[in-house]
This record gives sequence, C-alpha cells and structure tokens, in this order.
Amino acid sequence: MKRAARPCWLALCAVLLSACVFGNARTITPNAAPSLEIGLARADGSRFWLSEQRGKPLLVFLFATYDNGSQLALAHLESLLAHEKRIAALGIALQPDAQMFLEPYQASLSVSFPLSYDPYNALLRGETDLGRVAAVPAFAVLDAEGHVLATRYGITTEAELKAWLQSVVPGFSR
Repeated sequence: MKRAARPCWLALCAVLLSACVFGNARTITPNAAPSLEIGLARADGSRFWLSEQRGKPLLVFLFATYDNGSQLALAHLESLLAHEKRIAALGIALQPDAQMFLEPYQASLSVSFPLSYDPYNALLRGETDLGRVAAVPAFAVLDAEGHVLATRYGITTEAELKAWLQSVVPGFSR
C-alpha cells in the first residue's frame, strides 16, 4: 500500500510545483510591460535614471571591466554601432568596485557610448524587469519608451550579435 501512495504523492508534488513555477510566468509584450527604470551612476559619481535615455531604441550592454568576454563584446559593439543612428547604446558595469575602474576602462578602450554602473546593485539582485543578471556580457534592447524587447547573455560573435540586433531593432542594418 505504501508503494502505491508514494508515486501519487510525488505526482501531486510535481503538479503543485509546476503550478507555482509556471503560474507566475508571464509573457511580456512591449505595450503591456512596464518601462524599465534603474538608477545609475557615471564614473564621476553623478546619478541619472535609465529613463533619461528614452526617445529611440536603446541597447544596454551589461559588462564587467575585468571580463575578457565583455571586452570582446565591446569590440563587436563598437564595430556594429559605428555608423548606426537608429539605436543608442549604454554600458552598465556589474561589479562591486565599478566606480573605481569605470573611468580608466572607458579611457583606455576609447568607448564611443556612455558607460555607467548600478550603485544599488538592483540588476545583480534581480530587482528590475530584466530579472537577475547573473552573467556577463549581457545585452538588452529597449524600445523608445523603455520597454524590454529582448535580452541575450554570453559571449557572441559579431555576426551573431548583428543578426540578433537585426531581428530585434526595426531598420538595424549595419
């Protein structure tokens, strides 16, 4: 009798667990999703809000200054965004000591778009609509109103990054 009860108990647990996990899932569409808002800081410590970047699509590049994969991704981005006017870019360093390393990092690599950091670690703690960013490099594309359209994590080739941007950003052609 106990043997028959155990599979039923396991099945009930599996159903309840899936209801908890999948019941909270939601499909985010650009018009229904809230605009992404994050308090950020520049290398000089001055603060600003992500919403100040609205007006055209925005590619958010999440990186770490010490990460070779992030440096490779930065080189790909610089090449792809060199003549692209349809999308803006913003880098956000995700590391505890970001303020100390951000200015020399930007100067040594001649980054053409603004770099910032998350002084409240909201991205690392998962307190934004992007969820918890647990790996770098990572990319997010926001529409002109700040809604998250797509995210991508990990090291990528320039061709893969270009194809992804073309699929997400209308008119991206570089």
